[in-house]
Amino acid sequence: MDFSASVSPLRTYFDYRSNAVKLLFYRDAADATVSVESFPLADGSQDLALRINGKVDASATQDRPTQLMLAHLPMMVRPGSKDVFCFGMGSGITAGTVLDYPITNLTIAENCEPVLQAARLFAQWNHGVYTNDRTHIYHDDARTVLKLSPQKYDAIIAEPSNPWMAGVASVFSREFYQLAASRLKPGGLMTQWFHIYEMDDQTLYLVLRTFASVFPKMEIWDLGDNDIILLGSQQEWQTGPDIYRKVFAMAQPRADLASIGLLEPETVLARQFASQQTAFAIPGPGPLHTDDRPILDYEAPRAFYLFRTKGGIGDFYNYDERTWQMEISPHTKESALCRLDFKDLDPVFHHDFACGNAELQLYLDNCFRGDTRSFTLGDRVMPCVFRDPKAGALVWAAPGVQTNQFIKQLYFDEVALLYGREMDQTNAMLNLAGILDKVQGYQPGKTAWPAAHYAAIAARASFKQGNKAQARAILERGLELEPDANELAYLLRVVNGN
Repeated sequence: MDFSASVSPLRTYFDYRSNAVKLLFYRDAADATVSVESFPLADGSQDLALRINGKVDASATQDRPTQLMLAHLPMMVRPGSKDVFCFGMGSGITAGTVLDYPITNLTIAENCEPVLQAARLFAQWNHGVYTNDRTHIYHDDARTVLKLSPQKYDAIIAEPSNPWMAGVASVFSREFYQLAASRLKPGGLMTQWFHIYEMDDQTLYLVLRTFASVFPKMEIWDLGDNDIILLGSQQEWQTGPDIYRKVFAMAQPRADLASIGLLEPETVLARQFASQQTAFAIPGPGPLHTDDRPILDYEAPRAFYLFRTKGGIGDFYNYDERTWQMEISPHTKESALCRLDFKDLDPVFHHDFACGNAELQLYLDNCFRGDTRSFTLGDRVMPCVFRDPKAGALVWAAPGVQTNQFIKQLYFDEVALLYGREMDQTNAMLNLAGILDKVQGYQPGKTAWPAAHYAAIAARASFKQGNKAQARAILERGLELEPDANELAYLLRVVNGN
């Protein structure tokens, strides 16, 4: 048998590692094997990577968006914070970034001794986290430190490893979040890293649902093609470009944000996947991950082995406020993002900091090349808050739109809802609601027009106009016609929760 085809790529990989990668640190401990490597980037610079049990968990350059924003997001909305808790040292970049703010106390809990040693190699990037007298480092488990100390914090930042690693899922449990909530000051924020690589929708929803069960006010942030950040509190907080602007007046935070393509307050918002208005509604009802029912311990490894890329994530993208749900995002957010043009967005979604929503990234890549036409996925036209207003009105058209007057009217109603004047929108909304009320004998998948699609657009328009009662009635009728329509159930949760 000829093994040359399979051996050659492997040999090439090992040749690369032998010649280009330098091992700077290696330690074995009872709980992990930790190493730090130096390797060249395409631009000729060197990156440092921290590996825990062989997996890269932090780096000097490639993970900067996530490592920086884990610190900046809570501090942006609470710039006067005095006490911050960081769960995990990693490279120290996240913890060190917090020190750029006028805080009084930074507490770091890291239970792996070799990680504490390895982080010293990142001194060039972690802002002197070891030498700052405001830093207090505990070589202990984060849950233990929080449980045994009465200290209250303005922000708690959790940056654990992946939950398929033994023992890690315990810091994604409801009990851990309840403990964290008990250690937050009034209005304090919980910041949680998670990932969408090697993951599936249902496991992701399990994590979101568990987080939201303790922090019902939450936001979801897209920090690259792999990572998300959950920002949560038990109380609503003020957010948006006017709030972020205070941080852009600070030299080091402004430089940090510029280094990951965020050059002005509005561009920060371009990274928000879901606001407090909708994020809580994404996961829907279902089980929670708890200490005595540790579902994530089993579901995360299953997702890892079944979905070795983020191909398991699909339905989640439908809840992006920058695309499919832009009509129900906060008005201030939509108006701020609409004012950005593609030259503003290019550094934000540069290939090194690609968007977590692959559909949105494809559309933006086309726009950066000058092709600003609407983006179609199968027979659906993706709405986008960054859409070029000169691109022309395009919406989905059901089969028969050219010959069937009824379907043609549905098409015109949708165009009016998305692009018409307020009076035209109101008339179209009432027309669609009336059609849904009167339809008889509807069979999902067998009727020429999809009731769920038109119920969703009419309900979003009603919600946007502030008519929640009408939006609720439209959604309830849509679910009578199509009980399995996940988007309608999600929209009903949004309406009922606001």
